[in-house]
Amino acid sequence: FFAELDVWRDTGRVATFWWRDDDAADETPALTHLLDIAHDTPVSLASIPCDATVALANAIANRPNVSVLQHGYAHANHAPPTEKKAEFGPHRPPDAMHRDLAAGFKRLRDLFGTRFRPTFVPPWNRMAGVVAPLLPKVGFQSFSTYGPIRKSLALTQVNTHADIINWRGGRKFLGENAVLDLMTSHLLARRQGEAAEKGPTGLLTHHAVHDDACWRFIEDLVRAITDHPAAAWKTIDA
Repeated sequence: FFAELDVWRDTGRVATFWWRDDDAADETPALTHLLDIAHDTPVSLASIPCDATVALANAIANRPNVSVLQHGYAHANHAPPTEKKAEFGPHRPPDAMHRDLAAGFKRLRDLFGTRFRPTFVPPWNRMAGVVAPLLPKVGFQSFSTYGPIRKSLALTQVNTHADIINWRGGRKFLGENAVLDLMTSHLLARRQGEAAEKGPTGLLTHHAVHDDACWRFIEDLVRAITDHPAAAWKTIDA
């Protein structure tokens, strides 16, 4: 990872990063810990509209580095047991999903004001093709999932590329080497023209399930990227 950053430095480039943290709903010790680690590093909280509280809005009121994105509506699974979980998958009528999108958008805009950014984050990073055309109708300007950009969709995408949680391995820290390998792979793809060079490399965290190893890694990573001369954190707006 650091060798790749050094190559960016030696070639006069700056590797950009952005940070998305999912499932924000309330002010909790875990959320406070995350925001304290971030300090002035930009972080976007993907908040579940049905669960978002005034306490969460108050918790970020004096933290100008924090923005809020829309994380589904109720984070409810509508897929059958034989399929992967999805709230906005191909299992519901588009009209029903449109209503949820609009209701969630209004709630977060009313609750967070200018901190709310018109970016949609589908739960479980899954979204049916019929959803994308609905997003601009509601007011969304972009969406964020996980992995490579879906080039067939015209709407702006700001994806994440390195999830620090091992969901299939006990919901624990994926491991330093594994996470850094994910980030390095995306940086290399950007540098070699296989991914958009100006598209930031996205870190994905889930504060509510972090173990001690997760917290240590995030703290070290934020500091390392901040201190490297060829690396920079970007806001969702940038």
